[in-house]
Amino acid sequence: MSPIHYGGDYIAFWSAGKVANEYGYSKVYDMDLLGRAQFTGLYEIGYAKESQRSTFTTLPAPFLSFYLVPFQFLSRINNIELSYWIWCLCNIVVLVTYLLFFLRRVIHPGLNLVSRLIFLLLSVISFSVFDNFVNGQVNIFMMVCCGEFIRNTVGEKPFLSGVWLAGLLMKPQMLILILPLILIMRYWKVFWGFVITAGFIGAISCFLSGLDGFIALIKLWVQFPTEFGGYNAVTGPEMMINWRMIGLNTNRLLNSSGDWVITFIGIAITITVVILIMETRPIFGSPRWVVSMLGVFSATLAVTWHSHYHMALVLIPLLIYSTASKLIPEIVFYLFSVITPLSVIGSVLVYRALHFLMTSQLTDETGMVIAVSGFLMNMVIVYWVFRNTYMVKVKEEAKIEH
Repeated sequence: MSPIHYGGDYIAFWSAGKVANEYGYSKVYDMDLLGRAQFTGLYEIGYAKESQRSTFTTLPAPFLSFYLVPFQFLSRINNIELSYWIWCLCNIVVLVTYLLFFLRRVIHPGLNLVSRLIFLLLSVISFSVFDNFVNGQVNIFMMVCCGEFIRNTVGEKPFLSGVWLAGLLMKPQMLILILPLILIMRYWKVFWGFVITAGFIGAISCFLSGLDGFIALIKLWVQFPTEFGGYNAVTGPEMMINWRMIGLNTNRLLNSSGDWVITFIGIAITITVVILIMETRPIFGSPRWVVSMLGVFSATLAVTWHSHYHMALVLIPLLIYSTASKLIPEIVFYLFSVITPLSVIGSVLVYRALHFLMTSQLTDETGMVIAVSGFLMNMVIVYWVFRNTYMVKVKEEAKIEH
């Protein structure tokens, strides 16, 4: 187990729980204490050597302390690797159980068993799920929150949908588009459900961490561009699935710094598309509203400053619903599941072939292939949502005029 191979992010969560147990929640954002706990945990299972202590890279756990409570218990398992596998097992159970529940309770009852199993399989084998487990991430919880946000909206329970939306405060960058839209569209019951729950989460977090801990967390969030107090290397911006990644990799490949304009133009265009999608004014809780939310969350992954592939897990309930409602083509869901694995296999074969034919050493760009394929998949989803909402509306209005 190491940040290079698997469980890299889980090391941060486990160490935060360890620090909470030993020093209290006010210290869970102390990078020195986290680093000490992480190195000791890896050293005890043979994945770190004493000679590496001075160069060890500490991983932060930049969550409100409310979300770190489960890791306080998991960190009581001193063997960090065993704790990681238990975490993965729990996540697998939750993933499959929730998707079966969602398919049974939300999707049209006329959908046959084979179709439901195909949806389940496509979800489980998707790269976002794989990436989540490899890193020991927390996005299964995010997926459940997004699924319940949709389920309660479809079930005409807007206040409860807002309650579940507040769960995304675990990674608040996922809220940068949906929250303004809720206000603009005047979904007041959703808004108050969100606000009350967010206040509860914030109050519990303040109670656990105290003022000093809360201030330390805010500092982690706002220290840009060197995220997490100079620990930018562990955030891997070149491996994200957003416009930031496009600008960074373009600059790196062309050895320039002027291509950030691509990032900002791309963000502006993506936000404009979201505005056009929501201008169709879909009925709240209708299938077209759900597919519009798919576009909003896909666009969020593209424009927000920090979004890795595993965060795309939040799209799965939206993709299932939109595909089952025949509002986007089935091929989009298939591509969501297989486009990145196929891209990686193809790039590896090309890399091996070129390496065999050329005498000079080549740089392995597999990481960039993964990032770009995930980004393009997001853009494909946004395109189909735009096509099946705004463009459909334009065509319908044109027919009425004639």
